[in-house]
Amino acid sequence: MQAWVNGVLLDDPSQPALSTLDHGVTVGDGVFETVKVVSNQPFALTRHLERLDRSANGLGLPVPDRARILDAIKLVLAQQDYPLGGSG
Repeated sequence: MQAWVNGVLLDDPSQPALSTLDHGVTVGDGVFETVKVVSNQPFALTRHLERLDRSANGLGLPVPDRARILDAIKLVLAQQDYPLGGSG
């Protein structure tokens, strides 16, 4: 499994990656989306990203940087072949 946190693909995704000063940790708010992967391609990605934007707006958080998210998805998917889901 690959993990991308704060612009970095982690060498060991089983190790801690969040700072105790992270806004989501100190305040308890945040948004996330999970995306199904089929044949190494994200499924319904546009719908997931639009929902992520709506969720951020609903909490008064900045809308995530779409280009940065797309770059992260490419980076994670390039590291391993995911025929279906995140196992492999």
